[in-house]
Amino acid sequence: MNLEEHQQTSESKKYMPSDRRSQQRRKPKCEGYIPFTKMQGLGNDFVVINAMAHDFSLSTESIQKIADRHFGVGCDQILILNLPRIKEQNIDFTYQIFNADGSEAGQCGNGVRCLAKFVTEHGLTQKKDLCFATKSCKTLTH
Repeated sequence: MNLEEHQQTSESKKYMPSDRRSQQRRKPKCEGYIPFTKMQGLGNDFVVINAMAHDFSLSTESIQKIADRHFGVGCDQILILNLPRIKEQNIDFTYQIFNADGSEAGQCGNGVRCLAKFVTEHGLTQKKDLCFATKSCKTLTH
């Protein structure tokens, strides 16, 4: 290899990333994080997580940490939005409600109002009348 070939080879190495480097750059920057939206309805504040877009699970301890107002995001409840597991008639979305202590609640009126706004603003539905279901009840929004 002469000097000219060596210079061309070393210049191309400087500016062209190796396969390994280019693969590392393509990885998402927030690996391991759960995207969320913070919302409030009539004084209650919520962390809304779209489980349709991300596969995750939260332990009771994780829920308590997220809800902590001093060291976490801080909220009254965490709302986890999903599609119905079984195609039931007239149910558009299902959701779980977790209180700040990690316990699961059955229903939250202000929370479902926030979810209706969330699905509309994020383009998850074009419908005006929606049906949301929890483990214990169904709620219609207009």
